[in-house]
Amino acid sequence: MTTWTRRIAHLAVTCALAATGVGLTFGTAYADGVTIDQIQGIGASSPLVNETVTTQGVVTAAYPTGNFKGFIIQRPGSGGPTDTTPSASDAIFVYTGSLAITVAIGDSVSVTGKVSEYQGLTELAPSTPNDVTPTAEPLEPVQPVTGAWPATDPEREALEGMLFLPVGTYTVSDTYTTAQYGEVVLAYGDTPLMQPTEIAAPGSADAEQVAADNASRKVVMDDGSSVNFLNQTDQTPPYVSTTDPTRVGEKATFTSPVIVDYRNNTWKFNPTDQYTAGEMNAPVTFSGDRPAAPDTTAIGKTSFKVASFNVLNYFTTLGSQTPGCVPYKDKDGDPVTVKEGCDPRGAWDPDDFDRQQQKIVKAINKLDASVVGLSEIENSARLGEPVDEALSTLVNALNADAGTTKWAFVPSNTAQLPPTDQQDVITNALIYQPAQVTSQGDAQVLGDQSAPGMAFQNARTPIGVSVAPADGSAPVFVAINHFKSKGSAGPWPGDADSGDGQGYSTESRVRQANALEAWAAPTAASVGAQSIALIGDFNSYSQEDPLQALYSAGYANVQDTLGMGKYSYVFGSLSGSLDHILVNGDLATRLSGGDIWNINSGESVALEYSRYNNYGSLFYADGPYRSSDHDPVVIGIKADVSATPVATIDAPVVHRGEQLTVTGEQFPPNMSVTVTLGADVLGTMMTENSGNATGSFTLPVEGKKGKQSVTLTAANGAAASTAIAVGGYRGKK
Repeated sequence: MTTWTRRIAHLAVTCALAATGVGLTFGTAYADGVTIDQIQGIGASSPLVNETVTTQGVVTAAYPTGNFKGFIIQRPGSGGPTDTTPSASDAIFVYTGSLAITVAIGDSVSVTGKVSEYQGLTELAPSTPNDVTPTAEPLEPVQPVTGAWPATDPEREALEGMLFLPVGTYTVSDTYTTAQYGEVVLAYGDTPLMQPTEIAAPGSADAEQVAADNASRKVVMDDGSSVNFLNQTDQTPPYVSTTDPTRVGEKATFTSPVIVDYRNNTWKFNPTDQYTAGEMNAPVTFSGDRPAAPDTTAIGKTSFKVASFNVLNYFTTLGSQTPGCVPYKDKDGDPVTVKEGCDPRGAWDPDDFDRQQQKIVKAINKLDASVVGLSEIENSARLGEPVDEALSTLVNALNADAGTTKWAFVPSNTAQLPPTDQQDVITNALIYQPAQVTSQGDAQVLGDQSAPGMAFQNARTPIGVSVAPADGSAPVFVAINHFKSKGSAGPWPGDADSGDGQGYSTESRVRQANALEAWAAPTAASVGAQSIALIGDFNSYSQEDPLQALYSAGYANVQDTLGMGKYSYVFGSLSGSLDHILVNGDLATRLSGGDIWNINSGESVALEYSRYNNYGSLFYADGPYRSSDHDPVVIGIKADVSATPVATIDAPVVHRGEQLTVTGEQFPPNMSVTVTLGADVLGTMMTENSGNATGSFTLPVEGKKGKQSVTLTAANGAAASTAIAVGGYRGKK
């Protein structure tokens, strides 16, 4: 471009800027160009789109590999704690495409190119390699902006392309696309992004507030490339590992500045060059605890444990053995799992099945619950196989892994089940440890509800059994469930997606909840159980209508009552629980605690058996991690609903005005307990998940002396007393 041509173009740009009301500052930069902030303008789109401009900047990021095909320049002297152009970005992406242009981070360059917006990202595209040249003198260095992640798009737009050093806490919120695109979804703050209907009523103002909070906190940590690592033969995605993986809930620590970028309609952090797996200079590191086993402290001292586990389409009928099956294939073209075309939904061949089974077996044996309800297990009878063939195969594998006959299963009650052609190809099932509990009688089935026109025609039949603990305490009726999914509409008028956050088939799930409630209590009573646990994959988040129907019927969600603070599922970068254990009032008094064992939902899908040999590195390990896409939920149950609370004191004699330490045991968990001395109320204390509580109280100076009772009374009326001798006040009045 000649000097006169450049000046004519410069005049046209000046007019364009003046027309948009953007102030001109190029005089402070150099004579024959505009500054980057003028190109960016105020707002989402540049005021100079389709104009050819010249600008100068310092190279802050360069992407010669990874398919970004360009580099980023930032206005000289910009950045740092004080932004001189707070409404407009001082950086821009220079798209070089196939041009042979080489720059290095730190270079001072002049760039002439056409301004464009590519999917929301402002770009400058030179026409020839000669449009990018070194400046005559080095430009003033730039600094990263340091601060909190902005909550709104206009604030982020003002940082587009700029160096940014994040401060504050960032929490991993999703790893689903990590293995495919090398990106990790982050949430600014201490918690992952949340499903609105997990913590607020569907369609409510509170749910809208949760969604707004998610939008204000979300940002994606990318790898500086657009590489799709899925089915690559020689490239390995970063941030994925079988031994030290990036997991939902972990905290991010930024080791170097990143670029605030906008790609794929998402705000992102990108490294200043492509970050590849194994490199030592990671722009961010992640830290957190990967739980090796359920939290025994949270579960507490138990008589026995009950758990729910979705086993991710465990099928012994394989795709390779079934006509019509179409597979998903690995990077070498070898089938791994069934995609479509037939009834089986699981592994393709024996090797794939072994990999799936090893992970599930390790998870269940490590879970070590006395009773485990399984969902998404093959309904063998529906596939023309022997009844319970898949279930017995899994139990045999569990026992082989344990080295003893540790597990048994509750056989299907074919007399109560609906006709085979009315059943789904997946079913519910119950397994248990005979050394810890005894199965009392046959499985109970909500069979008639699976008939056409009834509640479970589009879901899996609930199956329950009464189990008696080996210690002789009262039995518990455990019913495993798997409600209709959210992904498609059922037959009822209310099954369309209303847009309130519950997805499709809300009415189907509400009908299923009502049918379950009507069936559970009389069925439990018929088999001699007062305590009831409704467990499984309800395909409903905690505040949605189906669970509200069960709450209204008197069932409590242990996730909430025990204050677990964990969730069993991650979908669309949002955490919530589809898997629940609901208990009636009788069982609620027997809870010792519980846990959601986060081994699956927060782990990269690359670790799943279904992604075996899909990447440049092999990420399979036979341990429990990513054995499913749902996390197991487990509760501990104390000896008896009528277990007698116990009160103890630290000394048999206490004088007025002195301190008394009181301990209560075997009370309901997480409940207020009032402590009295005769007629005097000394105060209150809260029980822990274990049902125990300890508190210290000062006796009133005035009052009755001699033998009295210290009484502990829980909010639900459970009480215990112990005797104490009260002496007179020994201090000066």
